[in-house]
Amino acid sequence: MAQGADQIFAEVAYEKNIPLICAWPYERKLHPVEQKYHDYAEVNYLAFHTYQPSCYSTRDKWMVDNCDIVLAVWDGKPVGGTFDTIEYAKSNYKKIVFFPWNEDFPIAHIPMDPPQKTPDGWTLY
Repeated sequence: MAQGADQIFAEVAYEKNIPLICAWPYERKLHPVEQKYHDYAEVNYLAFHTYQPSCYSTRDKWMVDNCDIVLAVWDGKPVGGTFDTIEYAKSNYKKIVFFPWNEDFPIAHIPMDPPQKTPDGWTLY
């Protein structure tokens, strides 16, 4: 679980008693904050038992495959794990809700393809 947005969302779930599913890229000793979410979660998905170069992308694809809506906290740069995950979600017709990384980056300027209708009627942004 990444520091920042992942842990913010997990903390809100924890505080509001909302069910939580955690997806971990590989097995490792968890920070006490991560351990709290691990223990609270209904499900803990583990992509690999040991570090592998593809562990983060495997974890991210699992999250997309197992969700209805992707919440993307993104800086708008067309590189990196978040961008790759967004592209994977788009290719799988997932609804994506974007949160700009900071207030200086208006969401309207995120370089995206025009909205598309998915086979099940969702509008993909």
